[in-house]
Amino acid sequence: MSTAIATRLKVAVAVPALGAGLFAATFAPSQPAAAAPTHVAAVRAQVSSSAITDYVNSHLGTKVGTGQCVSLAIHFGIDVYGLPSTGWGGDAWAWAPGGGGSAQLLASHGFTWHTDGNYQNGDIMVYAKASNMRLGHVAIWYNGQAFEENWNHQQTAQLHSLAGRQAPAGYWRAPGGSTPPPPANPCNPLPPTWSWWEPSKDVQAAIQAELKHDGVYGGPVDGVWGPNTRKGIQIEIRKAGYQGLVNGIPGPRTACYVQKFAAEHGGYTGRINAIPRVNSWNGFLAALRNT
Repeated sequence: MSTAIATRLKVAVAVPALGAGLFAATFAPSQPAAAAPTHVAAVRAQVSSSAITDYVNSHLGTKVGTGQCVSLAIHFGIDVYGLPSTGWGGDAWAWAPGGGGSAQLLASHGFTWHTDGNYQNGDIMVYAKASNMRLGHVAIWYNGQAFEENWNHQQTAQLHSLAGRQAPAGYWRAPGGSTPPPPANPCNPLPPTWSWWEPSKDVQAAIQAELKHDGVYGGPVDGVWGPNTRKGIQIEIRKAGYQGLVNGIPGPRTACYVQKFAAEHGGYTGRINAIPRVNSWNGFLAALRNT
């Protein structure tokens, strides 16, 4: 978990250390881990590179937040589902219906509670009941395993088998299923300000060469941009959803989609603010080479 995420996460409650799978006696009897339903398999194949998969891969083996089970679940909810950083409960029982903070927050954002065992990737499993405030655990279902922290006192995020483990009391599912919706288009609405800055002559020439290779520019590769080069840029950014004019006159929409194209295909990780600078154009050049 990044320092920025950890800093903005404010959970002003004590988080209990959990034991080696000790849960309240009021839970359902022990049962084998539920098999993934067949109708989920095709969906998983389509979202193999989704935010859920990316999150698991990037945090596996790391200590997320405080290393407690609820800390991982909270950060997962913030990073993957875009949930707010405040309003969570710090104990596992607070995730069960009627338990308070976390349960209320999830329900208020359209998550639904289920007890049928038909898990999907990203479902938040709760081994706790609101009636028992002593013991509990929270984990995330991922490809038939539990993605979790503080299981058997391992304070790093790990994937563990569910075979032979006591069944969860239930799980929370995101609205529309556990695959999060696609991110909002940062260019709709457009940022309030914009500017058009063109890169160095070398980068301009390299971009012209790529535009020429793609057949959207027929002029010289001389590192001097004119209307025809800019028309080629406007054609290329259609790959990122640009639907504006192809007239060689850049405006805020052209500037924004240059960055969006760079982010989607060229590894650009900066702000998409319709003010392309050095990193934006380097990412744009990489995107041309990658598409």
